[in-house]
Amino acid sequence: MTRYYIGDDPSTASFTATVEDPNNNVTSVEFFVESNFTGAPEEPIAFLSATTFPIDVSFTTADMAALFGVPAETFEEGDRFVFTSLVTTTDGTVYNSMVTGGEFPTPEEGSLTVEDPGTWNGGTIDQVLLQGGDTGVNFLLPANAYVVKYEAPVEE
Repeated sequence: MTRYYIGDDPSTASFTATVEDPNNNVTSVEFFVESNFTGAPEEPIAFLSATTFPIDVSFTTADMAALFGVPAETFEEGDRFVFTSLVTTTDGTVYNSMVTGGEFPTPEEGSLTVEDPGTWNGGTIDQVLLQGGDTGVNFLLPANAYVVKYEAPVEE
């Protein structure tokens, strides 16, 4: 899962990134978020949905406090937000970032090769669904799942 670091001080932290659809095959995406702050809900909550791209995914600590219904002072260094998604493509396929599927060769059966790579999600993804990001240089988000953490950015 791709990780982003937005600074170690929640009182000044903010996050800005973009999700694109380079294959032009997504009809909708729904993002959900969960967190590890003290007293956080156990289930993910709805964060954002969209049917057009690119999508601006930006938030501050105050935004997340309002979303979770807690004071902004609740968040501390080390707390994180885990984003997951449901992506629906033009052919009606729904990809849930929390559910995997496919057939994968085991060591007893042989190793993964170009000739026999196994399948992922039933073999329905043959190219990038929505393009991924990195730890904060290009701010292009992966559409399936990512983590944003209150931590000092990684120096390169």
